[in-house]
Amino acid sequence: MALPRFRDYVGDAVILAHNAAFDLLALQPPGAGIELDMPVLDTLLISRALDASLDGHDLDTLAERYDLAFPPGTRHTALGDARVTAELWLSLLPRLRRPRRHRYPGEGAGPAEQRPQQGGRLRLMTATTDPRSGPC
Repeated sequence: MALPRFRDYVGDAVILAHNAAFDLLALQPPGAGIELDMPVLDTLLISRALDASLDGHDLDTLAERYDLAFPPGTRHTALGDARVTAELWLSLLPRLRRPRRHRYPGEGAGPAEQRPQQGGRLRLMTATTDPRSGPC
């Protein structure tokens, strides 16, 4: 009963989560009859893409790396994890923006298929990790 109301509430909004595949599997068990197909930004996948050479992309390690704090007693609570995930997103976002390269008159960007699509980098980073990896 709650899942259809959640789907209606979310609509076409973008979901922000850490380890979204795990959360979506918990929200949408097989045979649930509701499809959660809205866009998802996953800070776990974004962190892995930005810092592939670093170990530790779980929420606790990233909170420490970016100097983010859970309010006392809120780790592994919906509100505490959501707040730190939002702060983590704000810390990662500037690293996703590409600096603009100056173009001289007459210099084009090349064929459209060579230019990245708007938001293409994030579009690939949706809830596609292996849900068996467990919670982060």
